Amino acid sequence: MGVSGAELLLRGGRGPFSGDPEGCLSLTKESAGRSHGMITSDEQARVLSVIGTVKIASKAQIRAMTGLSEKACDRIIRLLFGLGFLDRLVTGRSPPLYAAGPEAEAQYGLKRERWDVLNAFRLAAATQFYAEMSKVFEGIEYVPVPDLSLTALMRLNGREHGVLAPRCWPGETVWFSEAAAGFVEPLHVIVIAGSEELARETARLTAYERIRFTWDAALYGRIQLYRKGVRGILEPAETFCSRGY
Repeated sequence: MGVSGAELLLRGGRGPFSGDPEGCLSLTKESAGRSHGMITSDEQARVLSVIGTVKIASKAQIRAMTGLSEKACDRIIRLLFGLGFLDRLVTGRSPPLYAAGPEAEAQYGLKRERWDVLNAFRLAAATQFYAEMSKVFEGIEYVPVPDLSLTALMRLNGREHGVLAPRCWPGETVWFSEAAAGFVEPLHVIVIAGSEELARETARLTAYERIRFTWDAALYGRIQLYRKGVRGILEPAETFCSRGY
C-alpha cells in the first residue's frame, strides 16, 4: 500500500485504512460509466476476478493477489476503470480503492455495493488479511459480507472463521459489542482492529474464547495474531509468514 511496516508501527499499529477517530472522512465514488467494452486479456480477467472475490481492494492489494508488476497493474487498472469495469473510491487521505463498476455488473453480475467510508475501510482491512493468508495457505474460501454484522467469512483448514474489522471511527466499539453478542461456537473469530489500542479495547468487550485479535500494522509481510491471556491482556499467539518471506 506504499507505506513501510516500520512507518505503520510508529502510528500505533494503524494502517492506511484504519479510519479517523473523529469520523471526519468522506468517500467519493468515481465511475466512467458503461462503455460496452470487453475483457481482452488474461491479466485483465485476473484483476476482475480478484474484485469478484474480495469486492474491494487497493492497487497494491490487487498487485499482490495477481502477481502483476507495478507497471502492468497500473496500466490494467487504468484501462478497466476507463471501460467501466472498475469504480474508484477516494477519500483524499488514503490510497484509492477499487470495486466493481457498471460494466462488471452488466456483463459478469458483480454487484455494485453502496460504499461508505466505514464499510469500505473494514473490507479493505479484511482484504489485506485474506491477501496475506493466501500466501501461506492454499484453497482459502473467502466471502465478504459488507451488509452484515461480520465483515467477512473465511473457511481455513476446514474451520469457519468470522472476520470483524472495527475501524478507528465513532461508534465502532458499540458495533463490535453487538456483533460479539452473537458469537456462537464453533465459529472462530478474527478481529482486525484499526489500531493496537482498539484491538486491546475490543478484547476487553468480549469473553468469547474462540477468538484472535490483530491490527492493521500486523498484516504486512507476516500476520501476527494475539489471544487474551491472564487478566484479559493480549499476548502473542500464532504467527504466519508467507512462503516468500
